[in-house]
Amino acid sequence: MAIFFAVHSLRPGDGERLFDLAKPLMQVLLGGGCLGFRLEWA
Repeated sequence: MAIFFAVHSLRPGDGERLFDLAKPLMQVLLGGGCLGFRLEWA
């Protein structure tokens, strides 16, 4: 959630650029988190 607040506090162009950079990282973190959760509770 903090990431989205930080993005909104920037200028629109900066926010879009930051979001484009953060998207792959967020997908990796979310994917890894979900995978770890599934393995832990399998």
